[in-house]
Amino acid sequence: MHKYKNSLLTQGRLSILVIALVMLVPSTLHADSARQMNLREMCQQAEKIFRGTVVSASPGTVHVGGGELQVVTYRIRVDESFKGDFKELKGMRFAEVRMLSPQQINRSGSSRVTTYLPGMPQLIIGQPYLLFVSRANSVGLSPPVGLGRGLFRIRGEG
Repeated sequence: MHKYKNSLLTQGRLSILVIALVMLVPSTLHADSARQMNLREMCQQAEKIFRGTVVSASPGTVHVGGGELQVVTYRIRVDESFKGDFKELKGMRFAEVRMLSPQQINRSGSSRVTTYLPGMPQLIIGQPYLLFVSRANSVGLSPPVGLGRGLFRIRGEG
C-alpha cells in the first residue's frame, strides 16, 4: 500500500510538472494561445507561411527544465509558399514543424501516466494544410502561430 501511495504522489508531481511546462512553453514559442489574432498579426508572427501536405510524423522528445516532453516532428511537402525559406530535396521543397505531442507519457518505475493536452494541434499524414509557422524556440519547437490558430486543414482540394 505504501509503495502504491508513493507511486501516486510521483505521478501527480509529474503531471503537475508537465502542465506547468506546457503553460510556460507557449509564451516562449511566440504563440499566445489566449489572445485572439487577426490575419495581419498572424502573418507578422509567422516565420513561414505555406500550403503543404504532411508526408511524415516522427515522435521524439525535448529536454526542458530537467525533464522531457514528447514532441512530434512533421515533415511537410511545400506545395505553395507565401513567406519564409524551405529546404529543397530532389527538386521539392519541405518544411519541418516540431510541436508538443497532444499526449504526454510519464514513466516512474513500472508506472505509466498519460496526460492529454487539450487544444494541442495534431496533423494527419496525407492531409493538406495552410500553415503559419512560428520561428523555432530555444528547444527547437516551431508550432503553428497561436498553436491551433495558425493551422488550417484544407478540404475538397482538386
